[in-house]
Amino acid sequence: MTRVIIQPASNKDSRKHFVDTVENPVDLSLHQPSAGSDFDKLMQLSENGKVAMWGVTPGKNGANLSKFKKIEIGDFVFFTRDNKVYSTGEITHIFNNPKLATEIWGIDANNQTWENMYTLKDVQVQDIPYSVLRNAIGSDVGDNFMGFRPLDKPKSVNALGLIGIQTVNWEIKVGEEVKRKELHATYGGAGWGGIEPSAKTPNVLIFTYPNRIDEHGYNFDEELEDGSFKYTGDGQEGDQDPNVGGNKALLEHRKKGRSLRLFEESDRNTFVRYIGEFELGNGEPEEKRAPDKNGTERNVLVFHLLPIGQTKQLTKRKKEVALATVVRQHAERNTGESHTRQISAATTIATREEGQLQKRYEDFLRSQGFDIDTFTISIPESNAPLRVDLVDFTNEKIIEVKAGLTRGYVREAIGQVLDYVFQLKRIRNEVWKPAILLPGKPSADLIALIDSLNIELTWEEQDSFQTFSK
Repeated sequence: MTRVIIQPASNKDSRKHFVDTVENPVDLSLHQPSAGSDFDKLMQLSENGKVAMWGVTPGKNGANLSKFKKIEIGDFVFFTRDNKVYSTGEITHIFNNPKLATEIWGIDANNQTWENMYTLKDVQVQDIPYSVLRNAIGSDVGDNFMGFRPLDKPKSVNALGLIGIQTVNWEIKVGEEVKRKELHATYGGAGWGGIEPSAKTPNVLIFTYPNRIDEHGYNFDEELEDGSFKYTGDGQEGDQDPNVGGNKALLEHRKKGRSLRLFEESDRNTFVRYIGEFELGNGEPEEKRAPDKNGTERNVLVFHLLPIGQTKQLTKRKKEVALATVVRQHAERNTGESHTRQISAATTIATREEGQLQKRYEDFLRSQGFDIDTFTISIPESNAPLRVDLVDFTNEKIIEVKAGLTRGYVREAIGQVLDYVFQLKRIRNEVWKPAILLPGKPSADLIALIDSLNIELTWEEQDSFQTFSK
């Protein structure tokens, strides 16, 4: 929903702030060091390097913080003073930067700065008497709109009507095709992404291309037999973060009062077809492993969406034929030491000890004069490509690296390396020797298991590597 924020600006400080940073947008070139990591985003939102900006102090005992957390990009600010709303603007960015706030506005009498900040666009002069605003939102006659105040949905709808912004009812029928450009013009959303939260209407617009293989080699979108839907998360680089962007919009759609509206691509260029309304299923999003836009393997989120009321089955098309391929790549791509996972605001660091072990073994093999790289194997039966840890081209070995010695690690390594060897035989009719690298010598029964499958076993021992032989 689009919320209205009542922002008093009647005292001496706030009147000056309005002139200095709203009427006269902030010249970002004067504040780059203080802006820090926010500078690039602020520049993107600026016009000729200048952007209108406002801030809110934490307040006594942090009284403003819970209210500040309610505002979102796309909300409208009503600036009030002299018994009227005298200006409005749309919020384009929300951030916290005490250093920048202090540099721009200084410190107030309570030794606080206006560090809870937002930027604005379309700042307009208004002349709406308090009596008119009170009547629109149903507040008391004595309400003089003192204090920073986000309005609830019904009051916001009525307040927005005073500046000519009307709420839009959902009129698109299930199965109906619309031009995507016209869809966004009516219902909001940026117009190019897969997950588009709307600031204009209480909707999150979702777009799927389930029969198309993503340019990075995967697509986890899938309609299930019960009418529910698996939907691939947002984010092209690094681990997909559930706490930002479209992923956050999906996870919080109930909390924010937004409907999830699913569309599929149409046979007609620039058109999309409305599948219906959905809601997020119970539980956290599933995690899959797949490459990002740079080819680096990362965590991809897959959401389970449940239909609400009538929905339309996705159009059954012949899937694009994905050919099986094997691509040689540099081994360094798979040797990162660590990666970060964020699920439900809990962040865990999973140290990739196998990456470090892999790098040491790679260096060892190269020192012997061996030709070492890796393979990426793409097969039609899998949405995500298979990534081999190491390939010894000199000795024709496929090597799977594991960070542990337990049975679970060993069984996983066996399955993976035999799969790689099988796919290479199937796709290229090549015979490769399967091999496993472990951080130490495993138990005797695991050695016997590996040997019985004709898999070569190597482990690290002190500063060298030992290969099992009978």
